[in-house]
Amino acid sequence: MKFQYKARTNTGELQVGNVEAESRDAATNVLLSHGLFVLSVTEVKEKKLFDRIDSLFRRVKTSDLMVFTRQFATLLESQVPLSDALTNLYHQTQNGVLRDAIAEVATDVESGHPLSEALQRQHGVFSDFFVNMVRSAEVTGRLAEVLHFMADYLENQSVLNSKIKNALFYPVFVIVLFFAIMIIMVTFVLPQITPIFAEANIQVPAFTRFIMASGIFFQE
Repeated sequence: MKFQYKARTNTGELQVGNVEAESRDAATNVLLSHGLFVLSVTEVKEKKLFDRIDSLFRRVKTSDLMVFTRQFATLLESQVPLSDALTNLYHQTQNGVLRDAIAEVATDVESGHPLSEALQRQHGVFSDFFVNMVRSAEVTGRLAEVLHFMADYLENQSVLNSKIKNALFYPVFVIVLFFAIMIIMVTFVLPQITPIFAEANIQVPAFTRFIMASGIFFQE
């Protein structure tokens, strides 16, 4: 079971995150064993179907992930401890999905898990490439440098995605306009022409009759 908690550290700093445990009491004991002063522990209920569909539209943008990675690298480069850096980024992040992911990563790191393992648990936010780069950086001890590289990579990816969207905008607009004109023709124009062929007793091809019948159907 997953529980969301609010607690304060020995220095009085507020900490928010999630913890896995069999019960609420077990979750509280886990937090107390890490020297936290527990304020609240609430069970995180399983998401319903509507919430799962909503989460598909609440994804982390590449630009938001790039900003997080850049700030993370800068903090580590400034000799800020890993847990403090994650806490600062949690308070600065505006994206709700990324904010929750940072909170869970911070909780896992404080529980003794490696950063790469904590990031891997947030597979919906951090890609396998991102996790593997961090895992290699943990071995070499060049985490800040690798995070700067990942920030540059994400920035280039964001620019490329933007160019692709801009390039696809015009053809998509043309296709949508084409179908809109087709609907107008079939629904409003062709039904006006159909009586003319009927009065003139003109035999039209089968495909044309099908289009005319479709127009009458949509109009009705």
